[in-house]
Amino acid sequence: MKKIAYISALLLLAITANAQEKNDSLVREVNVVRTYIPEIQDAGKINTLPDIEKPEVIPAKNLKYSTWSAPLATSFDLQTLPSATLRKMRAPKEFREGYAKIGAGNYLSFLGDIYVPILKAPDYRLDFATKHLSNFGKVRLDNGQRKKAQDLRNSGQLAFSKSFFKMDLFSEVNFYRHDFNYYGQDLTDLAPALRDSVAPMGKEAHTFFDVSVGVASRDLSADFQYTAAIKYELAHTKTGLNEHHIQTIGNLSYALSEPHLIGVNLSLDNMIYNSPDTLGTLFQNVGDRFTNYTVFGINPYYKLQKDIWDIKLGLKANFASRGKAVSVSPDIAGQVALVPEIFYLYAGLGGDYEVNTLNKTLKENQYVRPDVLRENTRTPLNAYGGLKFKVFNYLIFNGFAGYKFIDNQYFYVNHRSETDSAYYDNTFDIVVDEANLFYAGASLTYNYKQKVSALLKGTYNNWKTTDQTYAWHKPDWELNFDLSYKINDDIRVSANAFALGKRYALGYDNKAVKLKPLFDLSLSGTYEYSSWVSFFLNLNNLLYQNNQIWYGYNLHKFNFMAGATFSF
Repeated sequence: MKKIAYISALLLLAITANAQEKNDSLVREVNVVRTYIPEIQDAGKINTLPDIEKPEVIPAKNLKYSTWSAPLATSFDLQTLPSATLRKMRAPKEFREGYAKIGAGNYLSFLGDIYVPILKAPDYRLDFATKHLSNFGKVRLDNGQRKKAQDLRNSGQLAFSKSFFKMDLFSEVNFYRHDFNYYGQDLTDLAPALRDSVAPMGKEAHTFFDVSVGVASRDLSADFQYTAAIKYELAHTKTGLNEHHIQTIGNLSYALSEPHLIGVNLSLDNMIYNSPDTLGTLFQNVGDRFTNYTVFGINPYYKLQKDIWDIKLGLKANFASRGKAVSVSPDIAGQVALVPEIFYLYAGLGGDYEVNTLNKTLKENQYVRPDVLRENTRTPLNAYGGLKFKVFNYLIFNGFAGYKFIDNQYFYVNHRSETDSAYYDNTFDIVVDEANLFYAGASLTYNYKQKVSALLKGTYNNWKTTDQTYAWHKPDWELNFDLSYKINDDIRVSANAFALGKRYALGYDNKAVKLKPLFDLSLSGTYEYSSWVSFFLNLNNLLYQNNQIWYGYNLHKFNFMAGATFSF
């Protein structure tokens, strides 16, 4: 029976598509989806250096917000089982891997998370996961109004991995639905009588579905390595707009001789749109923006690695059937160990081409209008450099700086009424501009024997735009602190603080509105009662700040979530 189930799963998932990283351990960490808000420049995300110290180093975190949970995904998150729990679950005669997580908090927030390993063997694995996260609480806006900020997220995933003699097969099926309402403040200068005559924004639902399959070479010591994957991705809005994204990627590399390596990355993005037959409040400006198009990318490169230095020489080229036809940028990176395992210098000269899909846009800013134009973003130049050294055994310093020239950099601005320019509502348009960005910063990373982990990072961003007055919603500085402490095998606590500096939004009559600095402080902890149950508690926005990430949208103030995880 087990073999029949395995063969059926293989036949089902072999027709699906996605480019995902290979996971040799085949262990899934199932995380509840959170809203990803504006892209803050992660200037310290330069990982060209080898690890100075073998103990695990805290990676740079992605900034994530939601109306009810901590804005930063900490190293110890309520959605991830602590290592101590996993160790207990895998103790002799008590091996457990599936789990069910339930939680609730103020603002009528609820969490449900189930992960089930359906099939498991040394060379294959089939996993299922489903998640729910919701809140129905009210938020106080800047104008004093209290509005219900309804937000429901439901997702499901079926993932399959199979190892053959010389190849790994990986595939996934994902479903994600996000229901919410436009609760933000209407930013209007109309008289009350006229304001009441304007139809308010209602509820919206975004549905995402993707299937994927890929293969990768298994013998990492072989001279020839390859990865190939294909993914189909659907994004659907309540207005009736459908985006079909078919992405194919591949990587081939060959070791000529020690230490010479050549390779090439290939990508093909096909974008297909189905527009709604009728126009509505959120879908008005159609034009020819939803025409189908294709982007082909190629990135050949050569790598040379010596004992104390290495260098990569490459070129990135993209060819598009819409917008700028050809985009070319360098792909050069190198590093040198001035003092091996102590002090490194690194630098690079690169570029990028980003396909701005509807899927990506809606997940980045859920309040954006589906009928806005999303031109692809080109970065012809990204020059960076920095130094990294070990202060002492468990403390690493990283200093960095860089400069980017960006074509079609997009910014979110509040939507202006087509019939009355004095009316701004709580949905968002996108404006694009040529922009220059200088960034600089530093980070300190500390990790002591998996007992104490800490990250302190600060970044300064200097945006220069051509046509726009400011880089809307982009901060001029950002600071984050992340600390995790394991008291014993049963109790772990963590703290997180995050701050954003000066930001501007485009307000009424094209006037810039300065947003208040954003600051968040959160604490969380887990108590592992036994091998089959643990309890968690998250305390967010402890300083009761009235944070506003998008102009017109305030977040919840102090909020908490508590619950339990049951392993099986």
